Amino acid sequence: MSRQLVYSIVLLVGAVLIAAVLIALRPEPVEEERVEQVPLVEVVGFEAASGPIPVLGSGTVQARDEVTIGAEVSGRLTYVHPAFREGGVVPKGATLLRIDESDYINQVRVAEADVAAQGIAVLEAQEEVEIAREELQRFDARALAAEGAGESDTRILAPRTIDEVKAEALDRPAEADAVERGLATREPQLESAIASKDRAEANLSDAQIRLGRTRVRAPFGGLVREESAAIGQLVQPGEPLGSLVSTNAYEVRVSLTADEAALIPGLLNASRARVPASVTYTYGGLV
Repeated sequence: MSRQLVYSIVLLVGAVLIAAVLIALRPEPVEEERVEQVPLVEVVGFEAASGPIPVLGSGTVQARDEVTIGAEVSGRLTYVHPAFREGGVVPKGATLLRIDESDYINQVRVAEADVAAQGIAVLEAQEEVEIAREELQRFDARALAAEGAGESDTRILAPRTIDEVKAEALDRPAEADAVERGLATREPQLESAIASKDRAEANLSDAQIRLGRTRVRAPFGGLVREESAAIGQLVQPGEPLGSLVSTNAYEVRVSLTADEAALIPGLLNASRARVPASVTYTYGGLV
């Protein structure tokens, strides 16, 4: 027998002995209790019932009211509300901006002076009308007295006689006589003075309105979305100086499919349907 064959037989016998020793020394397997797995599907029985079906949707919250803040008169800004900044909250009626009112105060004073002057002119016209009426009444009385006595007073009716005056009165229409008597009593001058006073009062009202518009107030309490106003800035009428968003009410536009909208009773049939809804919002990671 060759030496190589002997080595192979010895190696094989050694391997068998090692395997037998390992099998003999192996530990006994630990028995574990079998745990039943939870089923993946759970069956629930349906029951017929009636009630609202929840419809879920999402949308963007928008303020219902938003206005652009601007000046109605020109001038230089002398005051800006401290909260009139982006993100600031201002109360209703707060003075947001104030424009230099010096020129507008002078306009009011000039208009007040004009009203006072026109008032004096009306009083003078009224006095003149009263005097003219008294003179006309005295003239008519003396003319009738002269007509009754059959005399002609050239100092009163010169160069015409009473007969000429009577003949002219018969030929003249009543409207023309009324116009002539109105001119004689200076009533048109009184009406002109009254019209001038009315015009002066209207100018005073306009000046007071312009003076009031030098203060820009918040129409409602809200949040300042944007602003571009600073003290010393020269502004013009209609120039936008910021925008204010109301915090009183908001609107949410929710997009729904036709099938989802059909689940809401009355939504598709009525144009102004009021459907109760529960609204939650997410802001800064909070719900």
